[in-house]
Amino acid sequence: MTLSQFYFSKIQYPLQKHQFQSKSNSFVYVVFNRNNELFKIGITQNPYERVRTIQSSSGSTVLDILQIEVQCNYDESSLTIEKALHLYYKDKRVIGEYFSLSISDILEIEDLFLTIEGEDMLFFERNLIPELLPYIGYW
Repeated sequence: MTLSQFYFSKIQYPLQKHQFQSKSNSFVYVVFNRNNELFKIGITQNPYERVRTIQSSSGSTVLDILQIEVQCNYDESSLTIEKALHLYYKDKRVIGEYFSLSISDILEIEDLFLTIEGEDMLFFERNLIPELLPYIGYW
């Protein structure tokens, strides 16, 4: 089952009011930590500040790979999306919100984000993929 199939099997449409759970727009993000060679999947109100915080706390370079802005009272909540990603990639979880993902996993997440929000709300640093290959595999 693909990530998109898994995700949409978990979400019931039309969305119920409790599924929104956000009072303002928020972001679901995927960042890569060069020190531990793992991806972090999380949610935040400010993705740029979150990257700086992760870098400061880990003492390593963190690459902002992928993020989607989730619109308040329009889309399912960022928490719903994050939980689905954590559940789908549970076998690749290393610790907490850190996962050992491949490039194909990242492309699968991109596809889901495009399906949920469309290109206007997506940020994806495709030019970083060649930089990631020495750390992780394509598959």
